[in-house]
Amino acid sequence: GATREAMIMGVEESAVAVMGVFGAACLILLSHEDTDRSGIDWLDYNWMFVGPPLMFLILAFKLFRLVTSKNREHYALTFFAWAAAPLYSIHQFEEHGYDMIGRRYAFIDYFNTNMKSADVQLTPRMITIVNVFAVLVVFVGYAAVAEGINSLTLAAFPWALGVVNGGCAHILPAVTKGAYNPGVAQSLIMTPIGLYFLFKTWQRRGLPALFAALVYGSIWAHGVALMLPLKLVSMGILGTSSFFLW
Repeated sequence: GATREAMIMGVEESAVAVMGVFGAACLILLSHEDTDRSGIDWLDYNWMFVGPPLMFLILAFKLFRLVTSKNREHYALTFFAWAAAPLYSIHQFEEHGYDMIGRRYAFIDYFNTNMKSADVQLTPRMITIVNVFAVLVVFVGYAAVAEGINSLTLAAFPWALGVVNGGCAHILPAVTKGAYNPGVAQSLIMTPIGLYFLFKTWQRRGLPALFAALVYGSIWAHGVALMLPLKLVSMGILGTSSFFLW
């Protein structure tokens, strides 16, 4: 009944609040300098171990609500939006935790080696900023708003980012170079699921919704929000703090 729905909603709100605390803690620790034996700041070296369990905890609450609610059609519509962050957190773990051949924090070397000619380089702190705030926190925010206003289009935004990242930044290079890269294994799962969800978005909301999601996932997320500020950092125009604000 109504009491049960209210209880479930309270649990969900608590889970999202935990996510907010996680983000706030990372923000507070942005200037933390306690390094481990890797020589990398502890936060930058270990955030990816927190993301997956926290994201899947939130998803478990959403799944419970989906199967127990009388309004399943509404929650089924946005469940995929909530699923984007947990699935992407596994992608992040393969990139920055341990990759499929056992290397620790391997993506930074892969990226910086391949982008050296473009004079664009990542630092551990930039990786933390992008993955915690611009991905996990933003993905959860998109899912919450999409569910609140019943927007399939908004729910598709995180999946568009995942498809572009998985397909263009991981699968395509692996195929063309014939070599593994950190993140490609998870991309083989995430990308087809994302393409299916984008296909459903196109079926239900039309081409404008699909176009908006793809623009967000490609030009905005990877171009304006990532590569442009990285280039500005390399030119000395932005620093780490201004990169975060960007």
